[in-house]
Amino acid sequence: WVILLTDLFGARGGIPTFNRWLMKAFSEIAEDRGWTLKVYVLNDTRSESGEYHSFGGNRWRFVCESLRAARQADHVFFGHIHLTPLALLIPRARRWLVTHGIEVWNELSWPRRLGLQKMDHVLCVSRYTQEQLVSRHQVPREKTVLFPNTAQDVMTPKTESPAALGLGKAKIILSVSRL
Repeated sequence: WVILLTDLFGARGGIPTFNRWLMKAFSEIAEDRGWTLKVYVLNDTRSESGEYHSFGGNRWRFVCESLRAARQADHVFFGHIHLTPLALLIPRARRWLVTHGIEVWNELSWPRRLGLQKMDHVLCVSRYTQEQLVSRHQVPREKTVLFPNTAQDVMTPKTESPAALGLGKAKIILSVSRL
């Protein structure tokens, strides 16, 4: 597997956090199945281990080294729609993309549109994003998979009983938003 990401360890925010959790899961699955992972991260400035290659924002080096690795791979995973034009230059690998939301809700540049059409599987973090890909970008529904974002279990109360939280008769509010 070759995994292409915009950010991983060197940034904060939703997508880098998603990528860290994704890579944790990918690493565990790869170890169980004997897969080799090569991870190429455009904007990180340092590598955390031998299979992580960071490029400090140097797009030319990122593209050259990613394509060299991807040409040898069975699977290439694209962590953002911005990276999909590279799919046009990868001849034989199965191509996977994760879509996070707003970046695919509007019109795409023609290189991204063409790269999107080359994907074998598109993971969508919400049903709305999935619907936008199908209706706006004509991605066949059978290529899409709902793959919701997750949050650390640290944020989950360790009990199901509101009384056990020690809040007395206080009301509990659930807030769902973009964090």
